[in-house]
Order: sequence, then C-alpha cells, then structure tokens
Amino acid sequence: MSLMQTTPTLACAVDCHNVLGESPIWSPLEQALWWIDVANPTLWRHDPASGALDQWSLPRPPAVIALRRNGGLLLLFRRGYLLLDRPAPGDIIAEPVPFALDADRLNDGKVDQAGRMWVGSLARDLVSPVGQLYRFGTDRALHPVDRGFTLSNGIGWSPMQTTMYFADTHSKTVHAYDFECTSGTLANRREFIRISGHGGPDGLTVDANGNVWVAVFGAGAVHCYRPDGVLARAIELPTAFPTSCTFGGPGLDTLYVTSASMNLDGEAVSGTASTGAVWAVEAVGPGQPESLLDY
Repeated sequence: MSLMQTTPTLACAVDCHNVLGESPIWSPLEQALWWIDVANPTLWRHDPASGALDQWSLPRPPAVIALRRNGGLLLLFRRGYLLLDRPAPGDIIAEPVPFALDADRLNDGKVDQAGRMWVGSLARDLVSPVGQLYRFGTDRALHPVDRGFTLSNGIGWSPMQTTMYFADTHSKTVHAYDFECTSGTLANRREFIRISGHGGPDGLTVDANGNVWVAVFGAGAVHCYRPDGVLARAIELPTAFPTSCTFGGPGLDTLYVTSASMNLDGEAVSGTASTGAVWAVEAVGPGQPESLLDY
C-alpha cells in the first residue's frame, strides 16, 4: 500500500505534560512504550492495552534509552551511563557511571541490528560544531566515529541496514552514510534531506519500506521521506514541538510521537492543554521492530 492511500488518525496517547519528551522506544515483548523526559528527568512506560502508566524519577537529565536483550535498559545521560534491569514501580534509579567529554554532551541515539549502541552529542553552547557521533561499546566507553555537528539528533537505518541516517538539528539536515552492519563502519557522508522553512529535524525512525519519518521540531509536523529523499507526506500535529517518533502497536502500524513544552532556547511554551503529550498516529507504517542491545 502506498503512503498516500492511507488516512491516518491522530490521538493523544498519554497526556503526560513532558517538558522535553524524547527517545520513544517500543518493546515488542512487553507491547509497551518507553520514553524519557529530559528536562524533568523521568523515565516513563505506558501499556496501551491496559492503560497502565509508570514513571521513575532519574538522578540526572537523561539523553537516550535503549532496550537490552536480557529485558533491561541502558540509560545514557548527558555525561554518564547506567545499565539496569527492568525497573518495578517505586524503584529508585541509581546515579549513573560518569565518563569524560570535552565541550560536548550526549543527546539522541539508537541501537543497530547487530546490537551496537550509537549516540550523537551536541555543543553545550548549542553553537559550536563540536558534536560527535559515537559508538558506545561493550567496554562501556565512547568511541568517536564522526564529528563536526552542533546538535546531533535522530538516528536510524534502512531495512537492509545498508544506509544509516543521522540528523543535525542546527544545520536543518539529515545526513546519510553507507553502512556496513557486520563491522559497524560508515562511509560517504552526504546530505539526505534539508528542512526548509520553520523547524529542524529532531528524532527519526525508518519504516519497513525504507521511508524515513522525521519529527520537525518547531514546525508542528512529522515528515515522511521516501528513500530517494522526496517528501511523501507531512502529518500536522497539535503541538509545534514534536521531538521524536517510533512505530509501535501489535502490527507496528502506530507512530508514537513525543513532544516538548519548551522551545529550543529552553523557554516554556503553551498552546493546547496537551502540550508535552505523547501522540499516536494510527494507520501508518508498518515500522521496523526495535533492535536490542547485546549487553
């Protein structure tokens, strides 16, 4: 079915009033959605079938989360990490293990099909092009792969894992790389798309047909691009500040979109009663299942 033959429906999935909701990730085993609030440090979990909603306060602002193959989670913070088992309601989340960064701090990331964690960083002044793309290895260290970014954001892969996508919000660009999944090597960085007009690319995901779905922060929309970079669809949202997106649901045909109640300068914004909510766009996709971390 082509993208233009479906009529999506939009609903507020969780009216959670996040300040900076980010890093949505669907657990196929649990049939549940996990995500974080960066600015009000919190880990969230929602079971759409039962309506259960759990949250855990975090000791520091998180950057990104990933699901582990053993059922636990990896939490990467701005300058640290934490490996934990699946938390139960009421659990206290420990302080992260710190690591040293220079003028950058971690932001968004994702796990590839081989079970490796990739994460980008941003300039702490949001101006200098000192951000890097890292692999976070089994040695619990950050390994730089590419550099020269200001506000690194969404990461995703084509269904055959031959192309990796990587967003830089500040330059309004989503880059593409040739990707070799076995070795985890990148080559031939190039511009995949550049956002024109308001907003910049934030988090992204890739569906089972290779289309790239990008949350456009500041423009109030999720854009869907074909593998050749042509804009196939723009889905307008009730918030100007969508932050990231992932496919979920039993058929991976619901696009969950996190959002913020602050702008890029950190100023509080208003507009609707559901500012900072998680939105569900149904009758799209199907998406790809989330890759699991191997440690």
